[in-house]
Amino acid sequence: MGLLKYLDRIERIHKLIEKESTGSASDFSKKLGISRSVLMEHIREMREELNAPISFSRLRETFYYEKSFSLKILISSDLKKIKGGSGNMDFESLLRLKLQGEAYLPVT
Repeated sequence: MGLLKYLDRIERIHKLIEKESTGSASDFSKKLGISRSVLMEHIREMREELNAPISFSRLRETFYYEKSFSLKILISSDLKKIKGGSGNMDFESLLRLKLQGEAYLPVT
């Protein structure tokens, strides 16, 4: 998957969780047009790499943030030095700075 498509997907996941309008994992994955297992992998990555406090409420049938969390995708020319020859970077290369519950994904 291309970098821009991946970042767009993470942003869409974030917005739906933020609105608490995801539905079950199966419903959520259908909204995104991906498999349930791919969705759960993205949620795992967000939890582990971004410290996103994502939980699921069975009562409300939605994923939600346990505490305030924001996601910002920053474009920085300073990061061009880590750009590979193909122009793509993997997920771990993108994750950098976390400040006060905000996760930043720097993108070149």
